[in-house]
Amino acid sequence: VVRWRRTPRRRRPVATARNGSKDTKTGPRPARFSHGPPRSLSSSSRRVSVDQAYKPRAHSTPTQPGHCHEGGSIRRVHAGEPASRAEPAPVLLLLPSPSSPSSAARYFSSPVRSAVAVAVAMNCLQHLLKEPPILAGSRSMRRPSPLNLAMVRGGSRRSNTVKTASGTSTSSAENSALEPGAEKSDAYSTNMTQAMGAVLTYRHELGMNYNFICPDLIVGSCLQTPSDVDKLREIGVKTVFCLQQDPDLEYFGVDIHAIQDYCLECKDIEHCREEVRDFDAFDLRLRLPAVISKLYKLASHNGGITYIHCTAGLGRAPAVALAYMFWILGYNLNEGHQLLQSKRPSFPKLEAIKLATADILTGLSKNCITLKWKNSSCSSVEISGLDIGWGQKIPLAYDEEKKAWFLERELPEGRYEYKYVVDGNWVCNEHEMKTKPNADGHVNNYIQVARDGTSDEEKAMRERLTGPDPDLTKEERLMIKEYLEQYTEQ
Repeated sequence: VVRWRRTPRRRRPVATARNGSKDTKTGPRPARFSHGPPRSLSSSSRRVSVDQAYKPRAHSTPTQPGHCHEGGSIRRVHAGEPASRAEPAPVLLLLPSPSSPSSAARYFSSPVRSAVAVAVAMNCLQHLLKEPPILAGSRSMRRPSPLNLAMVRGGSRRSNTVKTASGTSTSSAENSALEPGAEKSDAYSTNMTQAMGAVLTYRHELGMNYNFICPDLIVGSCLQTPSDVDKLREIGVKTVFCLQQDPDLEYFGVDIHAIQDYCLECKDIEHCREEVRDFDAFDLRLRLPAVISKLYKLASHNGGITYIHCTAGLGRAPAVALAYMFWILGYNLNEGHQLLQSKRPSFPKLEAIKLATADILTGLSKNCITLKWKNSSCSSVEISGLDIGWGQKIPLAYDEEKKAWFLERELPEGRYEYKYVVDGNWVCNEHEMKTKPNADGHVNNYIQVARDGTSDEEKAMRERLTGPDPDLTKEERLMIKEYLEQYTEQ
């Protein structure tokens, strides 16, 4: 039995059981309307549309903002949108006569009740889903603006800080403008991976990135615009120490003069350049004493935080920072390397730091070596590696009398790996010493250069400093500091 209870403002169907108690599970609860159904229904079963069955009376109250009544159904409309719009055909339901007990029982049975509820819901949904969301007069959900994240990252996995700037999503025009920079970053990352022997990635288009290694020491990527100077000033940087060469700056289009001029205008931050060749461990070894000497003097004079950077902040800058920690701050080399890796995963050349340390304490001397390729059938022979790095090649001279190719070169004391490039093919000389396969499976030739007249004490010191776990005594560290304080670059 269904009866309708009148309310002052609207009518809602309330189903009751035969005992008079309210039972909300007895029948389907119709959708929320401003008014109830008509006062009476036909005494016999007939086909009635839902829109007709629940059509409000003519004196209905005004609709709520953002809603519109059409033929008894409710749909959502935009503010200011005309209410007249063609609606889909109403869903027709076969309603039983209330006077028929058997029909009412079947109607209120679970399967029939479920079918009616689904039909009513579908009729409402075809109105609601068709319309756009409410824009006025309701609590509509607002999508937040996307965040433009600029991560101050440590490689691709670790970072100490994430800077967030609110803004809008990048447009297609902006994306197309970033494509050339992304291509250059890909090419640079590929060259860096090949030269360093480790998978390293640098995304120049994402902006400057850095990590605190110590409270007063930062390692990061290059500054790109004068605005980067202000970012470093905000965190207390007093010295910007640049290791880039002009080709590095030109490759990514960095205007170093604008950055230097802005530092001069600020007067509370100093910019210094000490160039080191990229991907070149030998040049790093020779340049470390001059570079650390300048860094030590600037950090002592300016105080505050020192920012060391190369291009990507993954090779030269970490190596210079680690040498500074080893020589000046008192870290064991391996402990300093572990700290560096925990803050900023990178690939500093440890061998270059070890050899530079031994060069300061035992002296730097050079010996002449001769390399030979015995094959007269080839048209060109070159060597890569040695003291020039893997990115360059040195041609060998052919001797007609000896029917062989020769190279004479003066090298400082140390161990050097190299490989022959014969008619464009990279090969090893089977008659010279070879290394064991490295992590990538590559095998190279190598040569150990020693100086003449070295004492046993100097040999032992060099072996210790270039061994697997080098450390400095207090006397040795004091000697290095005095050497750096008095160092003048020739």
